[in-house]
Amino acid sequence: MNLITNRYNQKSPTVITSNGLSISTPIYLGLTNDQAKQILNAFRSIVAVQRRELGYVDTPRSVGQLSVETKTTPPSTPAEDELGMSEESLRFALFGRNGTPERLVLKLCRITGVHLTTRTELEQVFSLWLDEWYPTNEQAKPQTTSKPSQEAKSTRATKAKASAVVEAQA
Repeated sequence: MNLITNRYNQKSPTVITSNGLSISTPIYLGLTNDQAKQILNAFRSIVAVQRRELGYVDTPRSVGQLSVETKTTPPSTPAEDELGMSEESLRFALFGRNGTPERLVLKLCRITGVHLTTRTELEQVFSLWLDEWYPTNEQAKPQTTSKPSQEAKSTRATKAKASAVVEAQA
């Protein structure tokens, strides 16, 4: 089995099995605000260094006592290109939702050097999740369902009473 390569030539977390079944592995990592800030600030630092290396300087121009700042669009940096988004878009992605796709977090960790999780931790989570659905014989537990509703109980009681009456009449 191999991961599928999408139309953007990026690996996707999906495999097509021999019988045609598609299996995907979406993982969402819930960063704390401090972790999101840490990784965003590390990314910002890398982008700032790369912009300076590209010769980009956003300085105001002065004419006499008048200082004018002209809004210019900074060049895209290698870090932004690798991540596939700008610093501003990253900020929205990190703080604007509950849970961040694993690809974004893992790519940020690779770019910034800030490591928030390990392969072992992710494997342990997958293992626990799979064990929940495919327990071994030692872990096998009886399947339980939710408590029956009062209506279901009364229907069963009514049927039991009716059966008892029918049996008594017979």
